[in-house]
Amino acid sequence: MTDATSNGSGLPSAPIYRRGALIEHPVLESFAPPPAETTTILGMGALLWRRRWIICAAILAAMVVAVLVGKMLTPKYAADGAVVVATRKMSIPELETLVTPTGDQALVRSEMAVVSSRQVLTSVAAKLHLDQVPEFNSRLKPKDDSLWTEINPIPWIQRVIRGPQPVVGDERAAIDDEVLNTLVKNLDLVNDGRDYVINITYKSETPEIAANVVNTIIQTYLSQYASENLAATIEANQSLDQRGEELHRQLLLAEQRVQDFTNKTGLLVTPQGTIAGQAVADLNSQLTTARADRAAAEAKYNQALAAKQSGIAANTDVLASPVIQQLRTQEAEAARNQADLASRVGPNHPDLKAANHQVAGVRQAIGGEINKVVSSLKGQVDVTRAREQSLVQQIAELNGKATSSSAAQDTLKRLNDDAQSRRKVYDEFMVRVAQTAKPQDHQQTNARMISAAIVPLHPSSPKITLMALLAGFAGGLIAVAGAILYAQLDHGFETLEQVRTVTGLPGLAAIPLVRNLGRKRLPHRYVVDNPTSPVAETLRAFRAKLRWASEGRPLKTILVSSAVPAEGKTSFALSFARLAARDGCRVLLIECDFRRPTLETVLPSPVRPGQPSFLDDPASWRDWVGVDGLTGLNYLTASGDSNSMVPMLEADGMGSILRDARREYDYIVIDSPPIMRVPDGMLLARSVDAVALIVSWKRTRQTVVREALRRLALDPDMPTGIILTKVDGAPAQDMYSGYSR
Repeated sequence: MTDATSNGSGLPSAPIYRRGALIEHPVLESFAPPPAETTTILGMGALLWRRRWIICAAILAAMVVAVLVGKMLTPKYAADGAVVVATRKMSIPELETLVTPTGDQALVRSEMAVVSSRQVLTSVAAKLHLDQVPEFNSRLKPKDDSLWTEINPIPWIQRVIRGPQPVVGDERAAIDDEVLNTLVKNLDLVNDGRDYVINITYKSETPEIAANVVNTIIQTYLSQYASENLAATIEANQSLDQRGEELHRQLLLAEQRVQDFTNKTGLLVTPQGTIAGQAVADLNSQLTTARADRAAAEAKYNQALAAKQSGIAANTDVLASPVIQQLRTQEAEAARNQADLASRVGPNHPDLKAANHQVAGVRQAIGGEINKVVSSLKGQVDVTRAREQSLVQQIAELNGKATSSSAAQDTLKRLNDDAQSRRKVYDEFMVRVAQTAKPQDHQQTNARMISAAIVPLHPSSPKITLMALLAGFAGGLIAVAGAILYAQLDHGFETLEQVRTVTGLPGLAAIPLVRNLGRKRLPHRYVVDNPTSPVAETLRAFRAKLRWASEGRPLKTILVSSAVPAEGKTSFALSFARLAARDGCRVLLIECDFRRPTLETVLPSPVRPGQPSFLDDPASWRDWVGVDGLTGLNYLTASGDSNSMVPMLEADGMGSILRDARREYDYIVIDSPPIMRVPDGMLLARSVDAVALIVSWKRTRQTVVREALRRLALDPDMPTGIILTKVDGAPAQDMYSGYSR
């Protein structure tokens, strides 16, 4: 067998088998809470699989309730329409904000608020006369006597939350408020954030009303949108006109200041500046030209004078003279003639002298003409110098005057600049004004309908299938959560593996619940009539464990006890003993529950009332042994005064009986009282070979089992195990299912 050792976490580990002892485990001085069954995926899966029918039932119940509720709800029809906003923009940035939306998502959200505003919805209600429709005016609805009205908790919850609502206003105001609230409740506006389309959906009990409401909302919104644009245009034009008049007044005032200052100071200002300034500029320009002319004249004069002195008439002005050119021609001809005569005649020849005289005369004439040109150039130099000097004097005089009136000129310049800037602002503003729309012009609406609502053919709600699926999903989640929560609570043991994990003690057997009623279907009779049933096979498996564990020392005396009453310990003890006797074993069943004996109601008692118990004279215990006629089981029933039993047990009277019985029987089964009620079980445990603690499946709390084990105060070497009884639906590995023809 196994030893139960600590696993390091404070909990007893699984028992180990050794040397003929059933189990060995430490004294349970500390008993930690059971580890959560849902700490692993497999553990959670196993837990949910065991609760699968409860979970399925919860899902099915939730779906059925959802379907029933959906059938009771009034069908509603949904109509859809759509409008688009801010599709066009004005080309005048300065005025755009006055009459045109900005075109961003904030605008779309703002327009959605306008569509669902009280002003629009009130107009829609008035156009469609919704106050005369029972759906919108509950005063027109007939009294609803349906079952759903009686069981519907929503109105009651609303009354509890809101409390008494005082009536404010007259009946007409209450009706209008109800109509408006109904419109708001069933109206849905959607924009996906990627465009400027507003989808408008309305749900109503009547399909025609749903479509009419959507179309009327769109028409009312567009009508108000156009009216607001027209009003905005009128207001903008009025504002522009006022601004234009103000700019014009400012321009006239600036020009008047210039005129007044000019009249006062006598300064004349043109677009190019003051008269004095213009005169100085002109004189400076003339002075520059005069200086250039003077320099050119001096250059020509100097060249002509140099040519005269050198005798070389290379000056352009000299060469350009027609007289000099003619004289040069004559000089050339006379020089050729002179040269020809000099080559043919002597120097005193009269012809040669005449030729020389002719050449000298021509050259003298040329010199006279050159003197005339030089004198002319000198006169030009004098004229240019005089003009330059005159201009310098005039400029000096004007500069003197300008210096004396510089402050006035600065003031006049500032006034002129101010007048010009105001003129520019006014002209540009008037150009913009000329481009804006006038109130009488046709307004281009920036919102338009792109989809009108049509009468829906099928209701949009309630969506019974979706409701059922969601309800089933929610019911399943709640059931799963409940199962997991239930697994965390101390509600007893469910499997033998849980017994081993939690207590460190082996789960010796899981006895199935016998469902059929009647005396012959009681467990102790059932195993006799059905020796191959799962209950019988499970009891045989328990007996095999005892035999296998008895290699070192025989385990003949078994104490069967429980923590609290009604856990099936007596039924188990009798069933085990009867089945073992039927299978050919020599078995003695001893009833030690002296306070509440029950075996005599099943087996005939060999002791007559009033006779002493078999513990009164342990040496003669055989005289009180009865025999079961069905199986040959030997038994001792409890009788006598229960008040004297505890001293007898403490005196070890039972120990002497068991020592004698061990020599005659294969198994001695002792049925003891509940450990939590009386100390008899603790006294009897000193005289037995093994202890089987009976625990009712999913009924006896684990803390109670802990306390029972603590009160037993068993020796660590005492073979001890736990048997689950009344098991219903335990895993297949916890019990035997039978194997017969």
